[in-house]
Amino acid sequence: MTRLTKVQVFLEEMSRDNAHGGFLGTLDWFGSVLNPWQHPPGRFQSWMTHFFLVLEYCDSTIWILERMNVPDDGGVAYCKADCWARERVESGHGTLIWEGEKDNQEVKDFIQGQQQFSYNGISKNCQHFAYDFFQYCLHDNRAMGKFEHFTETCQALYRQSGGGHGRKD
Repeated sequence: MTRLTKVQVFLEEMSRDNAHGGFLGTLDWFGSVLNPWQHPPGRFQSWMTHFFLVLEYCDSTIWILERMNVPDDGGVAYCKADCWARERVESGHGTLIWEGEKDNQEVKDFIQGQQQFSYNGISKNCQHFAYDFFQYCLHDNRAMGKFEHFTETCQALYRQSGGGHGRKD
């Protein structure tokens, strides 16, 4: 039986060409001017990121698991990393990493449970999906606290790696 050995949370930037990006950029500017010691560059703009999970199995296969705003299966997509998906991983920014061993049936059970929910931009989006996977499937201590702590950690690592609007060119 195939066993899961590694999971990494990836973040990818959503479109910069939208009103939210401009508004959040303005908030970042005010934050850096009014509170330069505690406002990291691009903090608000990093909210405009898509979270997806990269799962690696003991047989070296790589799968992508994510929740998207599509009507089928609650928006849950679980696909083997082909050439396009590998390119997506290589261009993305990995953040939290879990390593261990997990039976693939637990992953499938989690996916089936999540497919019962509809996508919701506020309460059942890609960020909640990653958090729920780390909490309920992997039982990772980093997801046992508040949702905000988990996502803030991922977004801070994303900014540190040069991702999003917080990159230092």
